[in-house]
Amino acid sequence: MLKTLFVFFILGAGLLLGACQKNDCSKFKEGKFYDVFNSDTIYISRYGNTQIEEYKGYLKEMDVEWTSPCSYILTTTSESNRDSLKVGRTFEQYRITILNTTESSYTYKTKSNGTDMDDISTLYLLR
Repeated sequence: MLKTLFVFFILGAGLLLGACQKNDCSKFKEGKFYDVFNSDTIYISRYGNTQIEEYKGYLKEMDVEWTSPCSYILTTTSESNRDSLKVGRTFEQYRITILNTTESSYTYKTKSNGTDMDDISTLYLLR
């Protein structure tokens, strides 16, 4: 009986500690970041409600709408290549959920409108 109580105590304490550890998503709402995609680097600047991504000479500007402390929606407003020609679709939406944070990065899940596939990646703070 004492062993059973001890096991329940240890399990309960572990669950309580796990529930108390929260992700600090607030430090990633603004700043400069990078992500690695297919061995190439994507540079990201996010300030206010605007995010700009630069990848292989392409620029993508997006509106940022935070829906909870660790979730946001990105809506593409413009996309252009290095010659300033507009390309691609606008108004694409991506739902981002931050899964885990560290001091200098966060792991997130992306759900794109029009697809059933989820993508998981890590975004790093630029120092």
